[in-house]
Amino acid sequence: MSRTTIVREIRKAAELFKNFDITKSLNFYGNLATKYEVVV
Repeated sequence: MSRTTIVREIRKAAELFKNFDITKSLNFYGNLATKYEVVV
């Protein structure tokens, strides 16, 4: 496995993690918003 391939794989993984974090955050804030609406 060449060095460039490893770097490319790491970048791909980083992108996936970034997207995953964003989705998790959106879900979290979405849940907070719905709870708040229920309370109000």
